[in-house]
Amino acid sequence: ILKQYSHPNIVRLMASVPRNSL
Repeated sequence: ILKQYSHPNIVRLMASVPRNSL
């Protein structure tokens, strides 16, 4: 994960988006 996505909000975002999307 890039430092840019180091925000705690990204964790919530990733939880909302299915890992299959990656």
